[in-house]
This record gives sequence, C-alpha cells and structure tokens, in this order.
Amino acid sequence: MNNHQKNTIDHPYLKPMIERRLYQEMIFGCCVKGNTLVILPTGLGKTVIAVMLAVHRLEKFPESHVVFLAPTRPLVNQHYDSFQKFLTLASEDLTILTGTTKPELRKEQWEKSRVAFMTPQVLENDLISGKYTLKDVSLLIFDECHRAVKKYAYTFIAEKYREQAKNPLILGITASPGSEKEKIEEICNVLDIENVEIRTDKSPDVEPYIHPLSIEWKKIPLPKGFGEIKTTLESVLKEHLKILKEMEFIDTYDLRRVSRTDLIRLQAEIQNQLHDDDDIVDPQFLGAIALVANAIRISYTIELLETQGLKALNKYIEQLEKQIRRKGGSRVLKEFMADNRTRKAIFLIKELLSKGQDHPKAEEIKKIVKEQLETSQNSRILVFAQFRITAKLVASVLDEIEGVNAVRFVGQSKRKGEKGLSQKEQAEILKKFKHGEYNVLVATSVAEEGLDIAECDLVIFYDTVPSEIRNIQRRGRTARKSAGKVIVLMAKGTRDEAYYWVAQSKEREMNRLLNEIKGVSKSLKEEKEKQKNKTLDSFFPEDKKKREEEMKELIEIIVDNRERASQVLRNLSKMGFKIHFKQLQIADYILSSRVGVERKIVTDFLQSLIDGRLLDQIIDLKTKYQKPLLLIEGEDLYGKRALHPEAIRGALMAISISLGVPIQWTKNEEETAQLLSLISKEEKKKGISEIKAYTKRETPQITTIQENVIAGIPGVDTVLAKRLLWELGTIERIFTSDEEHLKEIKGIGPKLAEIIREIASSEYTE
Repeated sequence: MNNHQKNTIDHPYLKPMIERRLYQEMIFGCCVKGNTLVILPTGLGKTVIAVMLAVHRLEKFPESHVVFLAPTRPLVNQHYDSFQKFLTLASEDLTILTGTTKPELRKEQWEKSRVAFMTPQVLENDLISGKYTLKDVSLLIFDECHRAVKKYAYTFIAEKYREQAKNPLILGITASPGSEKEKIEEICNVLDIENVEIRTDKSPDVEPYIHPLSIEWKKIPLPKGFGEIKTTLESVLKEHLKILKEMEFIDTYDLRRVSRTDLIRLQAEIQNQLHDDDDIVDPQFLGAIALVANAIRISYTIELLETQGLKALNKYIEQLEKQIRRKGGSRVLKEFMADNRTRKAIFLIKELLSKGQDHPKAEEIKKIVKEQLETSQNSRILVFAQFRITAKLVASVLDEIEGVNAVRFVGQSKRKGEKGLSQKEQAEILKKFKHGEYNVLVATSVAEEGLDIAECDLVIFYDTVPSEIRNIQRRGRTARKSAGKVIVLMAKGTRDEAYYWVAQSKEREMNRLLNEIKGVSKSLKEEKEKQKNKTLDSFFPEDKKKREEEMKELIEIIVDNRERASQVLRNLSKMGFKIHFKQLQIADYILSSRVGVERKIVTDFLQSLIDGRLLDQIIDLKTKYQKPLLLIEGEDLYGKRALHPEAIRGALMAISISLGVPIQWTKNEEETAQLLSLISKEEKKKGISEIKAYTKRETPQITTIQENVIAGIPGVDTVLAKRLLWELGTIERIFTSDEEHLKEIKGIGPKLAEIIREIASSEYTE
C-alpha cells in the first residue's frame, strides 16, 4: 500500500480517507504473514486494520471472498457501513447475510458477493446444510473474538475453514480477551493463531493517537439506616452459612470469603449429588439445597442494598412476595420471607422509602450530570448500570433535571416482566442520542460490546463489575475522538469497591499473560504442526487416501429444523455428512428410506411422557419407517424426579416390547452423532441410500388443532385444554378472558391464569 499525497493510504480498492498510522501498518504487516489475534483498545481502528487486510487479500486472490463475522445483527450492520464508507467496490460486492435473509436467497447472495458480513449462527447453519463452502474464502475475520471458546459458533466455523479453504487466513479482533490463561490459550488454539499483536494506551506507537482520559473514583458512604438493614440480613446469611459448614458443604462461614458465585456453584454441585440411587433422596441434601437457595437470595438482596439502592431492592422484594402468593410457591422462599429478621429488614426498607430516602448514588449522579451539562451544554453522557431495574430508576431520576433528556438502553430479552428493546428500537435510540434528542443514555451491558455509540464526553459507572473485559469495554465508550472522562461511583466499604479492585487485578493479569503468550505463540504453532505430522496418516498413507476418497461421496441425511442448535449437527458435519433441513412432523433424523430416528434428551423425554406426546410420536414413527429408532440422550433419567421411576420403566417397556421400537442410549451429543453416523454408513453399504421425509400428516380436524394450540401453554395438558375449550368455547375467548374469569375453571389456579394472560398480552420479540 503506497503513500498518498494527503498522508492517507492509497489503494485502488480504498477511498483516499484512511489516515496512515504506523501502528496500524505494523499490525497489518504481521497479519499478512499468518493468522493473527489483534488486541487493541476501543476507538483505535481495529476495523481499519480489517479493511486493509481485506483489500490486500482480494487483490492477491481476485476470485476469492472475505467474510466478516460479528456476534449480533447491529454489529454486522455497523461493520458493513464502515466497509462501504472506506471501499471503492460496487455496492453489490458487499452483502449482509443474517437471520433476516431468507435461506433460499443466501446462497445466491453469497456467490455474488466479494465481502460478506454475517452472524456466526447463520454461517454455521449454512455450512452444516451445505449451501456453500469456505473453499474460496481468503480471509475470515472474527470480531469480538474473545467469544471463540467452548461451544460458540466461532469454534465450529474456524475448524471448517481450516478444512475447506484453499488460501486460509484468520484475523481475530477484540479489545480484551480476558485474564484467564486457559481461555486466552483456547482462543489462540481455536483460531489457530500464529501472531499476537497487542497495543495498550501506554504503547509508544499508539500514544500520539490517545486522547486524554481522566478517571475519577467517588467513594460514597452508606447512610446509617442502610447499615442496620445490612447487619440484619447478614446475620441471617451467616446463620445459613454456619449450618452449611457444620454439614461440611463449605469450609468457612466468613462472609468475606463466601461469594454468591461460590454459592451458585455449590447449589449445582449438591443438585448433581442429590440422589444416592434412583429412588432414595438423602434428606441432608434437600436441607442443604434449601439453605443454599436462601443464602443466594440474601446475598443478592445485600448487593442490591449496597450498590443499587432501596427502590431497586424494594422492587426485588415485591417480586419475591408475588411469587409466594402464587399457588404452589416455593416453600424455601416462604420460609425466608417469613423469618422475623427478613420481615424486620423489609420494614426498615419501606420506612426509609416513605421518608424519601434512597441510595446516595442517586443524588450524586444528579449532581454530576447537572455539573457536566452546565460546563458543556452539548455533552453526551453514558451511564452504565448492572441491572435493568436500576437503569430504569436512574433514567427516571435524571429526567427530573432541567435540560436532561435521558433514555434507558437495554437488551432484547424480557426479564421478570421487564420488556426489552427490539433491535429497531435500539437503533432508533442510538440515532437520537447521536443527534442530541437524548443527551443521557442509561445502559446495561448491551452498550458495552462493539455497538457504534456516539462519542461521549462522560461515562459514569453507577456500579462496578468484577470483569476486566466489561471494565475495559465500558471505559472505551469515551475519549475516542477527543478528551473524555470516567467517573466510577463506589459505595464505600461494599462490594462496589471489591468488584472494582478485582477487575483491576484481572486487567493487569490479562496484560501480563498476553505478553507472555505473544512470545510463545509462534513456537506453540510450530509444535502443533509437528504433532500433526505424527498422526497415523503419515505411517499409513493408503488408509488416508482411502478415507479421502470416501469423503468425496458425502452421505446425505434429513434433519428437522428444530435440531439446528444441536451440537449433534456440528459433529455430523465434521464427519462429512451433507445435511438437509426440513420441517419434519415425524422423526428428528432420517438416515435412509427405512430408518427414522426420534431423538430425545432426558428432560424432553420426560416432558413428552407427561404431556402425552411421546407414544403418539413413536406410533407415527413405527407407521412410516420400516426401521424406527428412539434415541435417548443424557444420563440420570430416573434421578430427574419428574416422574416416578415405575412410570418411566413402564413407558420404556411399552415402546420397546409392545410397539417393538428399539431404544438406544447415548451419553452426549458427540456420542449421538457417532451412532447416527454408524447407522447411516451401514445403510449406504447395503445400498439403501435414498432418504424419504414425511413432512405432512393427514389434515387434522379443527378440534384437534384447537386442543393442540391450548395444550402448548406451559402447565396445560390435553385434558385441561379440552376443559378450557368446552367452558369458553373458542381460543379467542380463552386468550381474551381476564385472570378472575380463568380461575373459575377447574384446574386453573392463579399462577396458570397469570401465564395465560402473559402469553396472550406479551408482544412478540425475535
């Protein structure tokens, strides 16, 4: 890439607008040589490096594609806009492929494009179904690549890319990969990283482009009344922990040494050990489960009190009170709420609220925002809050200030009655924030990662988080184009302070580890290559050749659309199967014209037995396929306690003996894939390679459809569905009836009535 008279990068594919920066060109030079992990603070041009590398690969391999992956649709759209801004390529050379693109159009758009911007889930699905391959992709970019761990789609895509691409090159970009050595090594391993390029705001070649950022910590003492509530709740928590220690489930009951994370981990461990055998429940384990559940609740209430305030805490208590009023409410929760000390704490909370008291952070943040806007009327202020309820309350408090137009910015999912924001609503809010219609954005974690938020003069942490990644991302929202300021509010002597120092410590550890890994990544890569050469293939080249020939003839299978998210498909795809997705009504996997497989994980098996679906599904399977198979995946079928063991054994006997349908058991998704692979290959050897899907049954009567619709409501079985329809006449009347009317029907309690009303009245979110 040549120098330009205006000190911009000169390239036929680039508009003359990218400023030459030495650190970007040096990083680019490393990226050209091999797979590279680029760790660069927010606002220093990770996307520009991706653009430079993309045009280099397109020039070197003119018939190739570049793929840019980002975790969410808004991020995909953002990167597409950036590339359009910088590139001279025709608009049709760039395409967006996300879940909103119709599957039948994706292949056509893929083939036409030179640069495709995609969500990883869409690319993973298309690779599994064989719509296209990564053979001609000369560059694969993983944005927010710290996600490339465990079962996230990035891991599968990276493996497929190494298998398929003629001229592979990977670029992973992130502002912060984390402080755990194992995680960083896993990212490097998954993406086959050869080079690690790190810059911080202290790096000499980056410093000239860093805008001043001041960080101020405001330690706020808690009011006297808070102390009494906290002491009361801590006495209950300490009592619970002391009993758990006596039961030898924990080593200490020191509140400073037992975190909520520890308790959540302990809860999972106890549940896994709940049964000594299939039928006997150890009472000690049940008692421990109750204690841990309450301890988690108490710990959470203390954190809300310390870091969020009385209004947020009171909202949580109201949710708990609502839960215990429901029919069948948790006994453990009722005991916690009935404890005299809990009642005392609730009384004190409501008393302070009645006097107009709340967390002093509320007044402090009003003061900060007011001063900022008095100093600079055109300021943009971003406030980060850990919880949605806090974001709502803070936005409301700030709206009281003259000249402030605050808005809450949260994710899409619905949480405890709190409606989320659709992507369209999120985009509209960010647009209005950029144009000044809103001048304060009060956001949860959704604003931390990647989104193109307008330049902010001031970022306020209403609370702190014990995550180095989130801490770095929060700070990165300011000082991108001009000087910025961060103010961290910390309730003195609380978890706020502890979390802040935990995050600081993790960040230092992350930087140390990254420099260490940077030095050894090349040698690790060379060692990996040596190990590859020591496989059996090097000793038995004829066997390798035979396998390669077999792989040329892909075995085709049909899979139900609802199985798309399963790891089984990833494993089958790796084994070389060509997968066709269809909306199947009989079987989940069709392996030949005579073999249909119904796959049930343990929880689904039990649920389908309870709601009456199971035997109907097995009968349909046996009717349509000569060789039907029920595959049950998972362990501890009887330990789940959803049904009495005798009922489960009876169902298994009916399926295998009475209906004559064989049952196969697998431990996990990997073992399931291996079994399906073995059956498919055997069918092909016998010359039975044709696959036939039964996607339509005879059209059911309207009454059957009505019963199935109502029986789809959680907690409503077929009997209750018929009763609802008989009493109210139509589906429309069921969904328009109020809770009181619904509760008049036998079998419909307050909880179920509330669920029906919630389903009927909630807006659909994708």
